Amino acid sequence: MCGSWRSRAAEARPNGSGAVAAEERDWPVTDGVLELGNLEVERGGVITNARLVWQSHGTLNDTRDNVIVYPCSYTANHEELAWLIGQDGVLDPTRWFIVVPDMFSNGLSTSAADTPDYPAVVTMADNVRARAGSPEGIPADLEFLTSHVRAWLDQ
Repeated sequence: MCGSWRSRAAEARPNGSGAVAAEERDWPVTDGVLELGNLEVERGGVITNARLVWQSHGTLNDTRDNVIVYPCSYTANHEELAWLIGQDGVLDPTRWFIVVPDMFSNGLSTSAADTPDYPAVVTMADNVRARAGSPEGIPADLEFLTSHVRAWLDQ
């Protein structure tokens, strides 16, 4: 499976969710999109021009042992989970590198509402496999994570 990662700087978004406003953050935040092309899913069908949105908080350390992957649940998105991320909390981005991958059909990633002939069933495994593909140009701080997910799937 091939794809490409692209990222954009996080923008301040008005929210009432209790999330730390962008101008108040003391840590890096990166928003990105994993472009997957046409993705076959396990229950049959293809997601045309599949893409998964993601967000990361914090900085990957030199030993690459400070990663937390906190995937969204069905219908939730990374913006709705932002209130969980902040200094001195469990998801402290000054200590951890937190990656929040969105799921298909959550309104940010490719969804049935905006994709003709979207498969009738897209599973959690499809979401995990999509994140573990072999995309070109993965940012260095996410490349190791992708390889670990691939290894876990191969067990």
